[in-house]
Amino acid sequence: LVCGSFKVQDIEKFAKTSFAKLMTSAMNKENSRMVRSTGHGSELYDKMFQRHLNIHLDNQRESGCLVRAIEFLAKEHLPKAFFTYKQENLLSFHENRHIEGTREYHEMSSDLYPYLAVNLRSGMSILKVESPTKYTRLTGSHIGGLSLIGLGSLFTGTASFEDLIKMSSEGDSRNVDMTVGDIYGHEYASLHKDLIASSCGKLK
Repeated sequence: LVCGSFKVQDIEKFAKTSFAKLMTSAMNKENSRMVRSTGHGSELYDKMFQRHLNIHLDNQRESGCLVRAIEFLAKEHLPKAFFTYKQENLLSFHENRHIEGTREYHEMSSDLYPYLAVNLRSGMSILKVESPTKYTRLTGSHIGGLSLIGLGSLFTGTASFEDLIKMSSEGDSRNVDMTVGDIYGHEYASLHKDLIASSCGKLK
């Protein structure tokens, strides 16, 4: 199993690495020239892999791979992957940096169906999963992981996801986001005053 992503300009470098040579050597022993892969790159770069490694990329549907991976990991490796969250007391996140509540963990079983699988990458897709083999794409958004990277680079000058996460943990979103308290001056109905009402609502 090979997981990861490659920039176009890095694929030729990857083909020259010892790992790539080890992979092709193992495939030669198995008399196989095909690797199952997923994502748009597996179609775009199939010819490049054939040229440099003599390997054919057998493209698999990404949504199907996502569902199978979730269920495999939940059953075999991540026993606490599925849980429900019961909110007991919503505190001011900005003052306490946490929200009190309890988690109830569940085993991967038929009782969990249907569930929503949210795939956040360049954009976002939301799938309704009814069984390991039955799933439907409900909706999606063009705003996703790359949106975060792009806005973060514009605002901070860095395109590193790790740096952006670190900076966000040290910052205060109330400087840019409009909260319920900004609008009403206090809590409104069941909405806490620190809940975001409008992202970047204070930027003008």
